[in-house]
Amino acid sequence: MIAGTPDLSNVIISGVPGLDPHYPGAGNMYEWAAGGQLQLVTILPNGVPAANSGNGTETSFGGDGIYRHTISSDGSRVIWSAQGQAEPFSGSHLYLRDMTKGETVQVNANEGGPTGKLSQGEPHFQTADSEGSRVFFTDGARLTADSTARLASSGREGEDLYVFEVTSTGGEPLAGKLTDLTVDPRAGEHADVQGVLPGASEDGSYVYVVAKGVLSDAENAQKEKASPGTDNLYVLHDTGGEWTTTFIVTLSSDDESDWIGNRGAFSEDLTYMTSRVSPDGQYFAFMSDRSLTGYDNTDANSGEPDEEVFLYDASSNRLLCASCNPSGARPAGVFDPNSSEGRLLIDSNSVLGGKWLAASVPGWVAVSLGESAGYQSRYLSDSGRLFFDSPDALVPQDTDGKENVYEYEPEGIGSCGRASITFSERSSGCVGLISVGTSGDESTFLDASANGENVFFLTTSKLVSEDYDSAFDVYDARVCSASAPCSAAPVSPPLCTTADSCKPAPSSQPAIFGPPPSGTFSGAGNVVGSPPASSATSKKSLTRAQKLAKALKVCKAKRKKTARAVCKARAKKLYGPKATAKRSTKHGKKGKK
Repeated sequence: MIAGTPDLSNVIISGVPGLDPHYPGAGNMYEWAAGGQLQLVTILPNGVPAANSGNGTETSFGGDGIYRHTISSDGSRVIWSAQGQAEPFSGSHLYLRDMTKGETVQVNANEGGPTGKLSQGEPHFQTADSEGSRVFFTDGARLTADSTARLASSGREGEDLYVFEVTSTGGEPLAGKLTDLTVDPRAGEHADVQGVLPGASEDGSYVYVVAKGVLSDAENAQKEKASPGTDNLYVLHDTGGEWTTTFIVTLSSDDESDWIGNRGAFSEDLTYMTSRVSPDGQYFAFMSDRSLTGYDNTDANSGEPDEEVFLYDASSNRLLCASCNPSGARPAGVFDPNSSEGRLLIDSNSVLGGKWLAASVPGWVAVSLGESAGYQSRYLSDSGRLFFDSPDALVPQDTDGKENVYEYEPEGIGSCGRASITFSERSSGCVGLISVGTSGDESTFLDASANGENVFFLTTSKLVSEDYDSAFDVYDARVCSASAPCSAAPVSPPLCTTADSCKPAPSSQPAIFGPPPSGTFSGAGNVVGSPPASSATSKKSLTRAQKLAKALKVCKAKRKKTARAVCKARAKKLYGPKATAKRSTKHGKKGKK
């Protein structure tokens, strides 16, 4: 499987020889629908299967590594690309297949642009809306009359961002119109769109893009203007048939993870992308080591500029630093090395290697190492609620000097208000801890629900009574309510069988440290631990003989003889009589002190 609809009722399968006897070519791709229906996707506009067209055509799904919205949410439309070596399908082209109509249309077809060499570029799929009615791609070819794209002799310089919008309805043949969204208004200049599109809203009405061209002469909220040759961040917005372009800020060349799929060079792979657009497009979160809002982000220890996490609100055209220390003090960041030795837990794929970090957000998630990434953690919601990791102590309860998971909420969201003790005038919002802030190891954000009311993170802290070890565990911090209370049934402690398991639990936080982290947390709720096991529960514990009989029953169910033998030996050692039982009992008494 390459990709699928959100509910996996429709999935795209990379074809292999013999998958469909009607189309024996190895390069075909298919859509599998619930019920077992299999349909060929890679059919050219003339009705000929691309891999069987006899001209050496090679097909790929979407952008050959960029899989976001390559299939519509209902599975009716699929975006794919093909590259041929002979007419009439020579060159590289992008296609949209309507699986219901059984029709295909070329997305990058020339619509009024010059003919000849200037129209023969290479389209790079970027993203699409959830319905598959808007397809965004970059190309160095001039495909429209007003395009200012420039074909580079090599590489990706001079590309423009295009959108293909389906205009046909009902029983009309599949068709659409093409628009160049990044026409440079300055004579002789080019948009020069950079790398991978940071993202777009689900309906395709908001698009965020980084370009070296000056696409707007208007100032941003910080009284800055875009300048040619720099990495300018813009938001493009469809206001009802007319697209507007707003300059947000100029980024640093070190901020390439905001727009480049693979560090060092363009790669059609989202693994190294850290920026994210909220589903409705109103908010955009990204990282930068520039002081974009006036906060001094020079690291207090190294003297190097630290990466911080920023949040842009398109509705108010306001940029704020969500992770900057509310006290105004310079950050105490950490260095993330390029090598695996000492690498931060949040950066297992080396997305941020070689950078000083005061805060960070994760890159996309690959199915396995070496594979293209197809999923992005939901650290930003439509409300502007934002989750990030930071080694800097942003609240007094963060005392461990390690990476911790934080939440930022804009004013008016959740419990955040100007009267909140965590409210900051600098960020016009509240910052609170999700993880404990007193762990001996770093904690890291993993994912969240769409509305941010469930937050999943990794930590070695023992936050509930069921957690007895010191290993990393996944926790869910969620908002508690009457309809969904945060309670759990009491549990009995496990049998004390080793020296480590018999050690007493760590004592609670002394009062000298002030209120617990939950006291400063606004929004996602606190993890509520289960009540301790009562003495009545302990009295009802199984005897050693009963535990042995139960364990032997489990061993008997194992299929392999060797596994049964090992299981029985282990059960007798743990629960049988003789010396082992005495040692275990002694340890158990020690553990209760």
